[in-house]
Amino acid sequence: MIRISRSDIVWNYLGLVLCSGVNLLLLPFALRFLTPAQLGLWYTFGSFQGIAVLFDFGFSTTLGRNFTYAWAGADTLQKQGIGKGSGEVNRELFLRLYRMSGILYLLLAAVLFLLLAAVGSGYIWAVAGGVPGGMPAWFLYLCAVTLNLYALRFSPVLKGIGAVKQCQQVQVVTKAVQFLLSMALLPCGVGLVGMAAGYLISALLSAILSRRMLWKYHGVKGIFQQYRGKALEYARQKELFADLLPNLWRQGAISAADFLNSRALILLVSGSLGLEVSSGFGLLQQVTGLVTTSANALFNAYLPLFGECRLRGDVPRSRRLFFRAVGVQWGILLCGGAGVLLFGNPVLSLLGASGRLPATGITFAYLLASSLLNNHLLCGSYVMTGNRIPMCRAYLVSGGAALLFQWLLLSQCGAGLFAAVCAGGCVQLCYNNWRWVFEALKELQIIKMGGRYET
Repeated sequence: MIRISRSDIVWNYLGLVLCSGVNLLLLPFALRFLTPAQLGLWYTFGSFQGIAVLFDFGFSTTLGRNFTYAWAGADTLQKQGIGKGSGEVNRELFLRLYRMSGILYLLLAAVLFLLLAAVGSGYIWAVAGGVPGGMPAWFLYLCAVTLNLYALRFSPVLKGIGAVKQCQQVQVVTKAVQFLLSMALLPCGVGLVGMAAGYLISALLSAILSRRMLWKYHGVKGIFQQYRGKALEYARQKELFADLLPNLWRQGAISAADFLNSRALILLVSGSLGLEVSSGFGLLQQVTGLVTTSANALFNAYLPLFGECRLRGDVPRSRRLFFRAVGVQWGILLCGGAGVLLFGNPVLSLLGASGRLPATGITFAYLLASSLLNNHLLCGSYVMTGNRIPMCRAYLVSGGAALLFQWLLLSQCGAGLFAAVCAGGCVQLCYNNWRWVFEALKELQIIKMGGRYET
């Protein structure tokens, strides 16, 4: 049985917030020792990290969900929906998933390195201009992003079996190391190279510690020892991959849509409005990302429980957990958004920063659009715990449409950042912002297909 304790939830908050907020913690030092152009280039680097997340292609989410099913005792994995389970860990299925995930992530990391080395380096060379240390920092960042993608193979295993605390302890340690190294190197005059070096070392440490945490988690070491030296049947591995492939592709498409919605705009801003504008907008994205990550921490901690409840048909428990997580999400989004609006630029002034958040209207519009986007993504994530991904096409179409409108406004119409932000928000409001909320409520048996409340 999967158990999520208070310590799991606390560590989940710490890990997710620190993972998202490490650059924010470094901001006072970055603002002091980096020029606005260097800071804008650093945020541009971050967009390529978004491509790395896209390269994961839904593997981590899909594998994590299926690791939960195997750990909860599922007899088999299905292409759609959930089968029956015994309640005892399916040890062979768990190991087959683990070995397959290792091969997949090794291939993904190799392809990502080749792609970013070729295409990404050309883009950075074009936009970096005379930014000091731009290209050496990019090479270190490229290696770090690649290693980080490979290390990601351990995250779905740990989270899927309920080892949330252990997974986030790794995040806390590695991000603390990144922060301390970067903070120490920046005053030495190495600039972007110092920040990239800190990120690279933290990525290496993440891979080492994640593997150690997995082996120490109860029951896992015994599984590895039981099957040590035993080859698994190729036909059964192929069958397993075939069962996972449909949802892997759908989840990958959702990852692509997420990149279009959250990361692609800053690339357009960098190219159309310049690095100094992208610096302010990148700062806004970073702060907003920290707020939304904090808002989602409880829901993410509950994901293994949602999967187990689905396997057992325990809708009342799912309902209680879901509304608790959604309530916490909106509380943090509202308080965090108000804090950004009221105190964002005053805090930057207090720190003596040369950079500023965008104008109040732009900041408010972005916070509102991001909150509505986050809410429907959270509801969509609950729907996916049933091993069903009906929102794939809608996410892709809306993400592509938003990017197209934003490109037209910035590049062809000469519009500013406010228009681009509003365009993305309006596209999501037309369908996704409400559709997947209703779908989650239907699956929780709050409303029926006809829209009537259940008694």
